[in-house]
Amino acid sequence: MTSDKKYPFSSTHVEMSSDVMDAFLEKGKNIVDKSQLYRPDNKFYGLTDYPHITVLYGIHAEHPSVELMDVVETYPKFTITLGNVSLFKGNENNNPFDVIKTNINCPDLHALNTAFKECCAFTSDYPDYEPHATVAYVQPDTHDHLKGLPAFQGWSFVVDKIVFSGKNGIERSIFLARR
Repeated sequence: MTSDKKYPFSSTHVEMSSDVMDAFLEKGKNIVDKSQLYRPDNKFYGLTDYPHITVLYGIHAEHPSVELMDVVETYPKFTITLGNVSLFKGNENNNPFDVIKTNINCPDLHALNTAFKECCAFTSDYPDYEPHATVAYVQPDTHDHLKGLPAFQGWSFVVDKIVFSGKNGIERSIFLARR
């Protein structure tokens, strides 16, 4: 399979279960003021249409390494539980937008992030890993009232695979250990 998409880096992420994804997208539409979206006509901004949780962005390789595959294929399935709404403030990251997101407190995501950093050459501008699922990109300072909202609190799903998204735009699912 070929793709015309090209990205500066590869990444790994977790997909939400279809029922949680559908509810997440619907809830996002209901809590975000659509008139305050950042570049709603651009598929990379506005309301998300593909909610996921990044495990590691900035991987140099175009394909998953044997070491990364070994980490994933020997790691057991785990559960992710979504938290309250929070924000990445654009003025704190030199971005012209705020990011509405839900926090995720999941030791397994941190363990995988650390393991991937140990076996992959990568580049990152962010020293700390903050697992989250993006709801929308919005104009700065327009949605501060959502901080702490329990819109997604307690929603959970089982993770059985990691998706490797190559910088060539091709995605490959790698299944966790079948224990």
